[in-house]
Amino acid sequence: MSPRRTLTRRDIHAIAVAFLVCAVGLWVLHQQTRAHYRLPAKAAIAAARVNPADRAFLAHNPTTRARVIPLDATSQRVTFFDGSQVVLDAAVGEHGEVFSAEEHVAGAPASGAALANSPWILALLSCLFLLATLVLPLRRVRNLDAIVLASLTITVPLINARLVGASVICAYLALCYLMIRCIAVGLRAGGGTGSAPSTPLLSRLCAGWEPRRRVNLLRLLVIATMLAFAMITLSSSGYTDVATASLQGATDLLHGVLPYGHIHLALHGDTYPLLNYVLYIPGALWHPVSNAFSDLSGSLAVAMAASVLTGAALYRIAGDRQIAPGGAQQRAERRLRAVLAWFAFPPVLLAASGGSNDLLLAACLAWMLALRTRAGSSLLLLAMAVWVKLVPLILLAVWVPYRRRDLNRACIAPVVLSVALTGLLLALDGPTGISAMVSAMAFQFQRGSFFAPWYTFDVGWLQPLAQAAVLALLLTFVLLLRADRAARQDIVRLSAIAAALLLGMQLAANYWTWSYLPWVLPFLLLALLLADSPTSSALSTPATRARRSPAMRPARPGLRGRPRSPSAAGSVR
Repeated sequence: MSPRRTLTRRDIHAIAVAFLVCAVGLWVLHQQTRAHYRLPAKAAIAAARVNPADRAFLAHNPTTRARVIPLDATSQRVTFFDGSQVVLDAAVGEHGEVFSAEEHVAGAPASGAALANSPWILALLSCLFLLATLVLPLRRVRNLDAIVLASLTITVPLINARLVGASVICAYLALCYLMIRCIAVGLRAGGGTGSAPSTPLLSRLCAGWEPRRRVNLLRLLVIATMLAFAMITLSSSGYTDVATASLQGATDLLHGVLPYGHIHLALHGDTYPLLNYVLYIPGALWHPVSNAFSDLSGSLAVAMAASVLTGAALYRIAGDRQIAPGGAQQRAERRLRAVLAWFAFPPVLLAASGGSNDLLLAACLAWMLALRTRAGSSLLLLAMAVWVKLVPLILLAVWVPYRRRDLNRACIAPVVLSVALTGLLLALDGPTGISAMVSAMAFQFQRGSFFAPWYTFDVGWLQPLAQAAVLALLLTFVLLLRADRAARQDIVRLSAIAAALLLGMQLAANYWTWSYLPWVLPFLLLALLLADSPTSSALSTPATRARRSPAMRPARPGLRGRPRSPSAAGSVR
């Protein structure tokens, strides 16, 4: 067997130089593109205070301070705080006009179904998620991974309590840990995730059961969780602004109009690529959206369908023999645990019950992973993901086939998709349709937000360094995959690489919310929580232990070569 290839000293020097060049270039870019407003910050605060609607709200909700940050190239965001709690966000134009405002009422969920935001439901789902992912012995690093991933649910009640700063601290600590773990798995630092023997917690709790009975219990848990998920999602009234914008954009497409520049129900609701609005067309056919009183239930149906598709992809992924050895029974249990973990992860339910397009992105990326061995189909799904949101574009460099023959064949479907969507832009609005889409999407790179540390803690100078680190990390993985053929064929390492890059993009972005977690969760589950060790099989039942011959029982390590008598052999656990 050929030795495993790693990064050379020359590669490391190239990565360091790339980081320095990118850091300097991004710092200059940030300085050159910084917005300069005609209206001073104090004048913007005064304009927000004198607005009739804002003045009436602030009269009943006292504030202690106000801060002004960029909203886009011409408008500013004025945020009023009561201590550390956000009270009101107002969008102020360059002439002092307030054209949008968001009131933060105590006790009101930020988004998603009210039931999904209940602390009891969040706790119950978190327990189910941990039940599906924890293993024994408890002193395993994958258990820490599962707990840290589940801890991101804490950001939900913190945001609902309007404690934005605390939510940013909790989120970024957990995201940094998960990214470091994924980098370690992708580089194979310290060995694989499943190198230590372990037993799924669910299997240990049902140690005396026959395998078929354990599988039936898991099926019941999955079905019950999916039914509760569907009931909460489809009955929700906590729509996000993304759901509103996506449905209105889909309605515009049904009328032969591009959404760019025509969405008025959500501020900057036209900031997504075209396929996002195309995929919401089934919901718009059911309930078209034209005004603030329109029914937005169509977004919930789209999000629910995307959630089911993602669960199906995880079911397929978890049955891959490359993840872990074992018979049909072990694979069946692992598949069901993966699906249970998906539907029990609270941010998935919250995003679905808000009609968010993050579930569409999750479905595209999960099936991209599930069809990894089919290069053309996998790249097509990656292209679809990019046409829903731009973030997965970073995966292109690590996901394309490295043989030219395979690359040429695999690129046909993504190119056809891109040509078709570009043709739709041209057909509906001519060449200006493309420029309108690009201009609308540029908002993502301009906006400021307190849902990231850069403005919240006045550390904006760190953002270019974080972005440069992500680009250097991308170069690291590209060099690794080019040098190590085994890494290109290892689905666990590829998942870890993809998760690290997506988490890096989230950490370096202008805005973060828990609704981004669903589209990185499939990669995290596969990289950190699903891969089992060769020795971690399901617990045997008393009947199977009685039938097992002494020769099949493992010898206790440490008795250097001395054979053990059959009577001294213990039962396998």
